[in-house]
Amino acid sequence: MNLSAFQKASQTALIIVVMLVALGAAIYGGNQASRYFAKATGSPVVRSTVAQITSSTALVGWEASENVSGVLRYGTQKENLSLSQSDKVEGKSHNIPLTILTTNTQYWYAIDIGSRRCDSIGKCCEIDKGTNKPKDTTCKLLPWSFTTVGITPQKDIVAVLPSATQAPVLTVTKPATSSGTPKVSSPSATPKTTKPVASPTSMLSSFCKKVEAYIGGATASPNWATIKQYDIDTNGRINSADIIKCQKAGK
Repeated sequence: MNLSAFQKASQTALIIVVMLVALGAAIYGGNQASRYFAKATGSPVVRSTVAQITSSTALVGWEASENVSGVLRYGTQKENLSLSQSDKVEGKSHNIPLTILTTNTQYWYAIDIGSRRCDSIGKCCEIDKGTNKPKDTTCKLLPWSFTTVGITPQKDIVAVLPSATQAPVLTVTKPATSSGTPKVSSPSATPKTTKPVASPTSMLSSFCKKVEAYIGGATASPNWATIKQYDIDTNGRINSADIIKCQKAGK
């Protein structure tokens, strides 16, 4: 074999090797991609909000890109959503009320659609029904969250009763003369009448009544732009503390 023939053979072998490497890389990349999409798929849930949050209840709303039914999974730990509330009606818009919640507590939730659990960043994982967790431990979900309202203790209101008005006392004295007619004299001083102390009132101003009506509203509420003026302490949540501060501010 001369030099020219050897060079041609070497070039052909090199091309074959490069093609084989490229084919192997393509096969490997395809397998990795299929594994990724098998464990984390796109979510049909496009949006979720929580409204009407109180110390023990909340209304969770969510929207899907297609007509589906789902199960709301929730709990106080984002890795352990042990509680559930079903919505069996198929549709794109859903509202699920939650009750008997703990006061001033953060809750996490995700939405199960079929065998998949979908999170707040548009990802779904296949769930093992036995463990209630993703089948693939590398598939991590980021649930939505909300916090229930805390209760501000109210001061005891004690009404002070006015004291009874003492009736004037008439004094009978013997006459200085011998006529024997008794002389009746009026009290030297007019008895003081105790002025009743006004008892505290529970009446609220019209503005404070609106604060009371919107208790439970928060920044996540759809009408927050309208009702945020009743968040007196501007903490992003309307609660009983705002009523007290409304009264103290004289609104």
